[in-house]
Amino acid sequence: MKIYISKTDHLENDDIFKKLYNEASIERREKIDRLKFKKNKIQSLASWHLLKDALYEHSLDIKKLEFYYNKHGKPFIKDKNIYFSLSHSENRVMCAIDKNPVGCDVEKIKSRDISSLINVFTPSEKEIIGNNVELFYEMWTYKESYIKLKGESIKNLKDFEIVKEDNIFKISQNRDKNNYCLKKTDLNDGYIYSYCFIE
Repeated sequence: MKIYISKTDHLENDDIFKKLYNEASIERREKIDRLKFKKNKIQSLASWHLLKDALYEHSLDIKKLEFYYNKHGKPFIKDKNIYFSLSHSENRVMCAIDKNPVGCDVEKIKSRDISSLINVFTPSEKEIIGNNVELFYEMWTYKESYIKLKGESIKNLKDFEIVKEDNIFKISQNRDKNNYCLKKTDLNDGYIYSYCFIE
């Protein structure tokens, strides 16, 4: 499994944005055009190009691939032994690629009152988090990563639980026999980069 991370700052330049926009697929350009805010347009374009570069490293040309979507909007490539997940937050984009289903999530760590957001967690998860904002983001991104791997709705966040054993985060109640691993990449840049994969 490989993780790819990129900044999006260069796309603030209109000339660079236009050049990369013209290189994107028709489908991606249509998606970008539907977005209202420039920040979201930049994130969408950056995600597509990061995926393009990641697939190229696996000898796949993104323009020759046909993408499909499950009922929750998770994209996948049919008839290829490769899976991917995309995420973005502020001026970062992230891509995870593996031979098995994979999920990833990036979030910018912000100083905030987490009391109104904590209800997406189970009582045991709340106990792990306490009032620690960074732990809140870490747990949130782990749950998002698992949901993305499974291709399920974010409404399912309470259908499973994350436990911490010997300083390792794990999925405690799997609905199948797979061994799901939760990891994060530390770049010390104010973001949490988490991913979930099948061991």
